[in-house]
Amino acid sequence: KMERRDSVISMADTDTASGEDSSGRDVASALVFLLGADAEWNNSPALENWKNKVDNYGLLQLDIAWCYLLLESLDGLTDAVRRLDIAEQVLRKQVHTNFVTLALAQAEMDNPIPPLSS
Repeated sequence: KMERRDSVISMADTDTASGEDSSGRDVASALVFLLGADAEWNNSPALENWKNKVDNYGLLQLDIAWCYLLLESLDGLTDAVRRLDIAEQVLRKQVHTNFVTLALAQAEMDNPIPPLSS
């Protein structure tokens, strides 16, 4: 039950902060919130296995890096680069390596690309 509770909390934190960030209301507050969600992911042993099973952790890293960019934070540059590397590793595990090739082939045949067709 603790694993489920931790995963729900961290995923909800990520979704909530991402919504704040995308609206542009308060990027600094969103960064604090996102960093808190990241701490939840990293401090919960129950969530360690989920990092490789869902894309939320990779998307969280992208959101944090994006906040650093929007804030034009040179102090956060090293952390942003580290988070982009983590995001790439996590998201590569979630997306088949041939997806882009397949999507391009489908587009050339005038077929809908699955994520966009719904």
